[in-house]
Amino acid sequence: MLFRSMQIVADGGLVDGRRYLSEALLKEALTPQYEGDTEIFGYMSFGLGFGLHNHNFPSPTPTSVHWGGSGGFWAMADPTQHVAIAYAMNRGLEPDFSEDELELMDPRQLRFWDVMSELVPCL
Repeated sequence: MLFRSMQIVADGGLVDGRRYLSEALLKEALTPQYEGDTEIFGYMSFGLGFGLHNHNFPSPTPTSVHWGGSGGFWAMADPTQHVAIAYAMNRGLEPDFSEDELELMDPRQLRFWDVMSELVPCL
């Protein structure tokens, strides 16, 4: 389901001949709805249900949207490249929210992020 939702974004709201989101709604979803400080992540930009590219919490590409969660799952879609990617593992790791070190991304998730940052712009 995670991949399918990103596939819908990557393909302009239309997948396998079925329209899930109108072009107008998708455009609204990819438009910043909130930009500002968050308690855990610092400064972020959000569309409707997606993290948007910004200097503090960048997407793999400036035109992609992304989101992840506890345990390390992560997904992104780049509508300009028509690429959707989702990553989920069998054994999730909990982030370290200690005061000494804030580890927000699972190391496996971070490696995946780095590879996508290099790969997607080349498509």
